[in-house]
Amino acid sequence: MSPDSFLTLANPMKAHEQARRILEGIDSELRDDFEKILSQSISPNTKGYEYEKAVSRYLSNHLGRAFEFHTRARIVDRGIIALKELKPSENEFDVVGAFSNSCPRIICTTGDTPLIPYDTTAIIIEVKQDLTKSALKRDMRKMIAISRFEYSGPLTRATGPYIGKYATRPIRVLFYYRLLSDAKSTLRFLNENSQYWDMVMIYSNDMLLTNSGFPLSVFIDETMGGGTHGKNDETFFRAALKFSLVFFLFTLSHSIPESIAFNTSDIFLSLLAPLDRTKGKLKKQKVRGQQRH
Repeated sequence: MSPDSFLTLANPMKAHEQARRILEGIDSELRDDFEKILSQSISPNTKGYEYEKAVSRYLSNHLGRAFEFHTRARIVDRGIIALKELKPSENEFDVVGAFSNSCPRIICTTGDTPLIPYDTTAIIIEVKQDLTKSALKRDMRKMIAISRFEYSGPLTRATGPYIGKYATRPIRVLFYYRLLSDAKSTLRFLNENSQYWDMVMIYSNDMLLTNSGFPLSVFIDETMGGGTHGKNDETFFRAALKFSLVFFLFTLSHSIPESIAFNTSDIFLSLLAPLDRTKGKLKKQKVRGQQRH
């Protein structure tokens, strides 16, 4: 074998090894950062709120230039469905990422709870320490509730080199620290509700599941059965079983167009409509009262 032939065979292997080492280094740094944030936030008697704050802070560190992350936030949509039809506990999401360059940048706060316009929302995450059957069902109910909201934000008008491959609505994520549920039943449940979620992150298991219909899932090579509808109709999810945090951040950042500016005035003006109708009714009642006298 000539030296040139040997180099042709050896270089791809060397490049592959170097790429793997780079990924391992990035993954190690990302995990060290997450563990550091968790150790600062989590106490032995902690409740879920501390995990939510840790995830929010972690994402702010790595995606903070594009998004502002809020913890335990409520959403207001154009149809006011979230305010009219959902209980306050149903309309409270663990972590909400909004576009940083929305205009005007108005975040209303009731007590400690921020109110985020849905059209400015890019990422919605439900966070739990443990993925249990009951926790997954509760979180999925939140994802189902989101699907009822009208969305007219900038993701509906994506342009650029990945046109047709961006998310066309806010990304829906379930984030768990560890898996305490049966894997097969979990995958079956996710399959039954596949239209309502985009990604499931299980940190301790180094696992990221992405819905097969999610734009950037094509970059994840592994597949995992999602359950069977019929004899020959088994669906599959894309699964990152290594470097899951790398894929998690990469997929979030590359599923959304860059440099989005969005005017939020319309969604705030929609809040005035119910007030105008109420004023009209009160005015008519006042006139009728005056006529009686």
